[in-house]
Parts: sequence; C-alpha cells; structure tokens
Amino acid sequence: MDKYVCLEDAIGQAVGDHVITPLPDEQPQSEHAYSQSRLNTIRDRLTLLGYQVSNTDGGEQWQALEPVVEKFQQAASGEMRLRRDGWVGEHTWLALQELISFEAPSHLEKWMKNGKPCPALKRALHLRLFALGLIEIPPGRNIKPSIINAGLRHLAEVAKVLRWDELRLQTSLRDIDLATLELIFNQDGFVERLAGGGSVKGLENLRCIRPFVIAMAKIELWLAGYEIKPDGYGEGDRTFEQSRGLDLHDNHPLYPLLVQYWEGLGKDKRSTPEMKATCFVKWSFPDFFKGIHALLAESEEEAPDSEDVFEQLNIAMDENKNDTLLQQIWDHISGIGARVWDGIKRAWRWLSAMVKKGLGKMVGFVKNLSRIAYQYILKAYEGVRAVIKGVAGSIAFFSKRVLELPMESLGVSVDSLVLFSRDFDSDYRVLVRAESNPDDLCRIADYVSARAGLFSVSCDFLASFLDILLGLLKKVWLVSWAGLLMALLKLYKSISHWAPIFIEAQRHEEALGLA
Repeated sequence: MDKYVCLEDAIGQAVGDHVITPLPDEQPQSEHAYSQSRLNTIRDRLTLLGYQVSNTDGGEQWQALEPVVEKFQQAASGEMRLRRDGWVGEHTWLALQELISFEAPSHLEKWMKNGKPCPALKRALHLRLFALGLIEIPPGRNIKPSIINAGLRHLAEVAKVLRWDELRLQTSLRDIDLATLELIFNQDGFVERLAGGGSVKGLENLRCIRPFVIAMAKIELWLAGYEIKPDGYGEGDRTFEQSRGLDLHDNHPLYPLLVQYWEGLGKDKRSTPEMKATCFVKWSFPDFFKGIHALLAESEEEAPDSEDVFEQLNIAMDENKNDTLLQQIWDHISGIGARVWDGIKRAWRWLSAMVKKGLGKMVGFVKNLSRIAYQYILKAYEGVRAVIKGVAGSIAFFSKRVLELPMESLGVSVDSLVLFSRDFDSDYRVLVRAESNPDDLCRIADYVSARAGLFSVSCDFLASFLDILLGLLKKVWLVSWAGLLMALLKLYKSISHWAPIFIEAQRHEEALGLA
C-alpha cells in the first residue's frame, strides 16, 4: 500500500504540474483539463482551418475556444458525426489530427457526404494546398471555391512538369473526387514522387514547381524538428524570388537548414552543401527528397520500440547525472507545440540514422527523442490511469464489511438473498437463503468472480509498474515526476502483455452488465 501511495503522489504531482494531462473523459469545466501544449495545439489547428479564435489568456482561454470547437464539430459532417458539445475529447481530437497532421492516416471517406467533401474537409483542403505552396492565401472565415480551384490547377501544372503522367487530378472543387483528395493529403506519396524524379529543364518549368518544392522542403524539415514553419510559399519567398531568381541565398530562411541537412549527411565529392542549397530548385531537390525517402523506407516498422527510446534517454541522462537534461526534455515537450503530435515517424527514422551512422549534425537529438518518448508516456499513462481507476473501485467494493451486490442490474430475484460479510480478519462468510434460485446464485458468483479477477489483474499490472518506478527512483538524480515519466516509458513495452489480460477482465464485467 505504501508503494501505491507513492505512485498516487507521483501521478498527482505530474498532473498538477501539467506534465501529463490526457484528454478529458467528460466535458471539462476549465482549461486546466488540458495541458498547455495540447490547448495551444487545439487553438492553433482551429486557427489554421480558418476559424476565428479570440486572443485570450488565463481562465478565459477555454471559454473562447468552446464556440469555435462547436463550429468545427458542426462542419465535420459526413460519416464523422461529431457531437456538437463544444469540447475536445478523443473523437474531436482525432478529427483535428486527421485534417491537420502530415503523418496521421487520413480516412477521408468519412469526411465525404453524398460523394462531396464536407465543409471541414474543404477547409483542410484549402490549408493543405496553402502548406504545399500551391496557393498564397491561407483559409479564412469563409470557404472560397475560386481560391481552392486555383490551387488544384497549380497542382495539375506541377504534376505535368514533373511528369507524373499516371495522375488523374480534378481541378475543380465542385468535381473533386476521393482519389484526388487522397493524393493531396498523402505527404509520403509526394516525397516518394519527388525522390523518384530527375531535374527539371526550362526556366518556366522551374518557376512553376519552385513554390511546391520549397514548401515541401519546409514541411519535411519542420517534421524532422528543424526551426522552420510549414507556411507554404509566402510573401517572403516571393520577394526572394524577385530579387534572386531561382537561387536560394544565405538570407533565405530555408538556406541554412538545407546546408545543415547536407552537412549532416557527410562529404559529397560532387558539390558542397552550400552549392546544393543555393541550387535547390535548379537541380538538387531530387537528392534532398531521395535522402528523406530513404530514411522513411529504411524500416517497415511504423514506430520505434519504446524500449529503444527508453535506453537512449537513459544513456543520455546517465551521462548528465543531474536534472538539467530532464528540464531540457520537458522544455522541448512544452515548447514544440503541434510537433509533439506530428512527425513522430520521421523523427524516429532520423534518430535511427544518427545512432547508426553518427549523423549528429542533422537535427537536435534530445528534442526529437523527447517528442517520441512523450507519445509512449501518454499512452502508458492512459493504461495506468484505467488500472488505478479499476483498483480504486475494487478496493471500495471489497473493503466494506458487507458487499453491496447490484441485484437489480444482475436480474436477480429479491428472494435469492445472498450475503457476503467480512469479519475483522478479512475473511468472508457467505450466507445463502435456502429458497434462492440456482441460476441467480450463479449470476451472483460470476459477478463477484469478475470483480475479483479484474482486481487481481490490476494489482499485478500495478506491481509491475511500481517495481519499475521504485527502481528508477533509487537513482538520486531521477527525482520528482521525472521518475514517473521514465517508468511510464519503460512500462509501455510490457503493456502488450498486460493489455489483453486487462481488457478480457473488463469484457467479462461488461458481459455481466457491470461496466
């Protein structure tokens, strides 16, 4: 029980400090139901989709978001059928992920209604065309088909120049089909196509593809953790184009990041990193996307093993022997914003390349490691939270002197009286009325057995987690909530063993109508 109290204290502190704040299960009463990182991400994504969000701070921040969330939920018609309640739970969060994230799988057919994209998908299409450099104006208060149509026509022109002859693109929002939408929302597909092409000839052709190629590079570098925004091909880019033509020079924000990228790959006898960055649009962009595509295709696994991530963090912190790195990790998680939820697959591929090939100059190691670790920590915390909830309910049930049996919900006759009483030695005595129905007795026995089974599984799960947590806390430098985060990360590996057992015990309860 002392270990359990230790765990409750650690989780309480982590939640209180907003280190771990999962999505709420019910309508929140204040913005404190969300971590600041997640709250900022919700706000930013709604703004990106063109919704007008008031600038507020403190306690009014969530109140300003509620009506905007409700508008988004209303616009997400089709098969999504989001409940219009004005708060972001699991379903609304996943909907925002699908529309905004570059890596999240997009089940676009759910966003169609009578074969046409719903209003929320139209906004997301506008945003994606903007991010790809195909239109200059981000989404606004109203959906403007003429702007979207211009972006679709530009994409068709880019596809023609790059000789993507197999594509059959619709160039009108009125006629757009699911195949065209799936192509536009498939970031990996664009990377693969750019990696498979060659250099482009002709000044007009290069000018046609320049916005798309530069915007794609911004997206990929942003996903990999570089300090750049995926802001399409904006006014600054057009200004550089007017003064510098097709070349990128050292005062363009993309230039130093491309140099850093190629420096990380090592020496190239054919050209310098600076020359490749300068001539990115003219001839080096296929090599850039080939490198990214190679990293993405290096492993068939969609995500790293949590044990590997744990070991990398453990090694890094063992080398520091203090809390500095822990604070640095949390600072990264707090400040990264949307990149906590996007680009994880790419971040892991790039980290793997660093570890295997020593490509340490590519991008901040700790920053990307923090992004990946936090994903596992949140998932493991959800599991631990569910188990703790089950344990608390079981303790409340079994600690009473007389067990309270839900006779009505079990469909048991009042004549079938069964009494479970506990004496001072915690031994149970069972008293059964002689006239009790045998079927009713079986249902009652199944009920108690299911509660006891779930209690047993939950305790075993928590015991495993507590052993990990207390082992980590023996390290003097691993204090406060840091030990909890590392324990959750390490625990994720064992969830694959415990989850089926725990879920089966829960299903047994549900089958009896006890959920």
